Amino acid sequence: MATVHFGRLLGAVEFSRTVAIEHLLPHYSHDAEFISMFLDEARLAARIQHPNVTVPLDVIVLEESEEIFLVMEYVHGDTLARLLKGAQVAKAPERRVPKLDRPCREYRPRRDHTALRQ
Repeated sequence: MATVHFGRLLGAVEFSRTVAIEHLLPHYSHDAEFISMFLDEARLAARIQHPNVTVPLDVIVLEESEEIFLVMEYVHGDTLARLLKGAQVAKAPERRVPKLDRPCREYRPRRDHTALRQ
């Protein structure tokens, strides 16, 4: 749906900052549904404050080429794809919480609602 690139945000008095620029792919830039989803993503991310969510800094729409860019803070680290690939290779053993395992397996919803009235 989009490609992500490194970028440099330049400001006054030699201010600069490394950013990530998400570019909506050209063949989606003519689809109103994809444009709406892309912009909704930016609006939603702007409202979330969490260390695992990057903050959008700007949305740029080039009218003449109908291209849309989402400028976000850059967070150094592995990509999600690389982390998921590493997790698949590691195949961590399944973990269970012993105290909750048995009650969860044995839970059956009650069909007798008379007990709730008492």
